[in-house]
Amino acid sequence: MTQLIECRLCHKQISKHATRCPQCGDPRDWRFGLGILLLGIFFVVIPLIRAALGESTPQAVALNAPSNRALEPDKNPATQAIRKAHIDNLIENGFLLRIEHESSWPDLYLGPLFYATPKIDQNNWLRSVRDYFRAQHPKAGGLTLYDGGTSKLLGTYMTRNGVSLK
Repeated sequence: MTQLIECRLCHKQISKHATRCPQCGDPRDWRFGLGILLLGIFFVVIPLIRAALGESTPQAVALNAPSNRALEPDKNPATQAIRKAHIDNLIENGFLLRIEHESSWPDLYLGPLFYATPKIDQNNWLRSVRDYFRAQHPKAGGLTLYDGGTSKLLGTYMTRNGVSLK
């Protein structure tokens, strides 16, 4: 007589010799689990090791410079050109509506797409904008953030503290 076991996914009774659940298709093959483990190592563990060793992509280096740097951003013209193109792209695609630079802290008017973006991307973009202006104007200590639709003051961005909202 065939012994029945419970499917780990749908909890129906299946033969212990089955390689897949006939109801939900859940594989019982150990090689499937090994494949998931290998993918996890490739996509999670290796990037964590690379990050711990300080390796990063060329674009991240160009936009943000190393994270252990002083507050002085890279003033290299090629880096500034990449930052400027990045800022233009943010404005063109509606993440930022406009930037006004009448004081030592540039005013950024955030577009609706900015709010729908993950916080880590928001901080990277703001750091890139801040570094662009700081390289040109050393007194630009941070950014003032406004809602682009209402012009309401939202808060500030400084590299050491990140985003500080009111």
